[in-house]
Amino acid sequence: MRVNRRHLRHSALVATAVAFLGLSGCGGGTTDTADTGMQPSPPDGMMPPGGDTGPPVDLSQFLTPAIEQGTAPGVITAIIDENGVRAIGAAGVRRQGSPEPITVDDIVRIGSDTKAMTSTMLATLVEDGTFANGWNTTVAEVFPELAGSIHQDYHAVTVAQLVRMRGGLAPNAADWSAYSDNPDIKERRYNILRDNLANAPAGAAGDHLYSNLSYMLAGAMAERLTGKSWETLMQERLFAPLGITTGGFGPPGTPGAVDQPWGHRPDGNGGWMPVQYDQDPALGPAGTVHISIQDWAEFISLWFVDKDPAILDRSTLTQLRTPESGRYAAGWNVIRQHWAGGTTIRHNGTNTYWFSTLWIAPERGVAYVVVANSTDFYEDRGVVDALYSIVAGLVTNEELPGGRGPQTPQDHVIQIARDDGVSVAALRNEDGDLAGLKVGDTALSLDFHRLGGVTGGGGRESVGSVINSENVVVRHIDAHWNTQTDAVARFDHMSYGAWATGMAEPRPGGGADYTYDGVGGAYLTALDDTRTPAAGMPVSGTATYLGQSTGFVQGHGVGGRILHFTADVEMTADFANAAMTVDMLTTRGTSIVLGGTIQGNVFSGTTIHQMSQSSLIETQGATAQMTGGFYGTDAVEAGGAYEIVGGRAQDPGRVVGAFGGRKDP
Repeated sequence: MRVNRRHLRHSALVATAVAFLGLSGCGGGTTDTADTGMQPSPPDGMMPPGGDTGPPVDLSQFLTPAIEQGTAPGVITAIIDENGVRAIGAAGVRRQGSPEPITVDDIVRIGSDTKAMTSTMLATLVEDGTFANGWNTTVAEVFPELAGSIHQDYHAVTVAQLVRMRGGLAPNAADWSAYSDNPDIKERRYNILRDNLANAPAGAAGDHLYSNLSYMLAGAMAERLTGKSWETLMQERLFAPLGITTGGFGPPGTPGAVDQPWGHRPDGNGGWMPVQYDQDPALGPAGTVHISIQDWAEFISLWFVDKDPAILDRSTLTQLRTPESGRYAAGWNVIRQHWAGGTTIRHNGTNTYWFSTLWIAPERGVAYVVVANSTDFYEDRGVVDALYSIVAGLVTNEELPGGRGPQTPQDHVIQIARDDGVSVAALRNEDGDLAGLKVGDTALSLDFHRLGGVTGGGGRESVGSVINSENVVVRHIDAHWNTQTDAVARFDHMSYGAWATGMAEPRPGGGADYTYDGVGGAYLTALDDTRTPAAGMPVSGTATYLGQSTGFVQGHGVGGRILHFTADVEMTADFANAAMTVDMLTTRGTSIVLGGTIQGNVFSGTTIHQMSQSSLIETQGATAQMTGGFYGTDAVEAGGAYEIVGGRAQDPGRVVGAFGGRKDP
């Protein structure tokens, strides 16, 4: 049997980290269960969970075995609450091939997590009147001399639109290194925006399009009005008032030395190549900040609703984390989650050599951060998956400050009806663990990676390479485990998943893309005959369901490859008008909104309300089919499966996926 070695390495990392933390993984896809012998309780002498004094809980010992699997040279993780860093750990090395260990005091690159910082700094300028018309100040007002040289559609774009990426700007400048021979960073940014804004917008003003260029323009507007560089403004208006002393820009540390961590990229042989490099400084407002975790906590604490903010006021900060529409606010993805007691605000950051992820639950007053000094963001996303899994484990571990605690798992035999009519069943051994799959009357051996479930935490079966003539690869969400991003929302009444055909094998020449033969299908199945009776369905009002989706995509949008992805899902059931809306935000940054009609205890539809331009397939002319239903008493759960075919005549691309969610109280 041939198996993707890097995938197994990634799985082992996630399993190890999650075994101790109590949970499972995500990103663009996910893994395995093993008894590591780790104990979830903090070491003796460490601060008890919920305590107000004493040193932070040490998480290092739990990360070390994971790092040894090779998923990243070094990782730092922390839990932050209103009292500061409550738990923190580091494992691995600063630079692959060098002995210096990464430490909890090291400085890390946070990539696009910079964007929320830039928005916050700009808010101080709005507050003191530097922007004459506040957030409604336009590009033309700040740069009147460019009226004849930039596209007219940019004239009325406002600062508010720029920080929410609704100004129609392209994702990136045509050349960030243009004018790099000019030592004046303000002039470089001005010249870059002048050149790039001469072109027609990449999107319509008002529509969300993820854009680093948008943030650079917002920063350049601040530079013009103050006469100071964005870097100086960040130091004076954000870092200094918050007591941040390690905040800076670009790669941390001394060039050529190993006094701080280096970034890393895949070396093509399953390992990591150290890189002490960054994007051009012109990108600054969109993502060049470096900082220590302890100092980052000072910024993070601004967003806890029960804490008096050190700068600005609560209403201004609430405005910054509130989307105008959709899910993107001023540097934050905003997603409602059960474990957060409301919304989460979160963001990822990468310069393609580092990866960071930050999740904040403002109402609970807790945040989780993980940073790796490596990334394979544009390949199989193993690092991303692992970091998501670690965060989710922190959320669900009852022994850690900020943890929510595991729930009693349930065990079911999953019966799957494939779209080709062939029955698929999950086979379990005498211990209740997944042992394989059965297609029709044929039992299949299964190399199945499972997360969670080590000590009462439940489990999520996610990836399997089935050995048989059909070679089915299944991504499966278990009944008692939603996904890593909403770990406490376990489903009692349904299960869903998706599969591709072909074995998962390494890509020739390195990397770790999965070379599946084709996109298979998706399934949704009721457990224990728990479909909501039609007579028990609501007939008035609305309900919101929060959950996740899993799926596969194939097409030119992902380079012709077949990739797995996951997504956060928010479903809105309008029972009075018999309408169903399914809003998905994938970990690859794609927004997909599907619409359908409720008929009794089922729903179906073909409407695509939205697919963002960063979509996995061609948006224009795409078609969709969605079907699903409601489960449990009073329709407490809902889920479905969908297929989208892209609009491109040649190689249209195809997405298949399934989703599920629990009713939000």
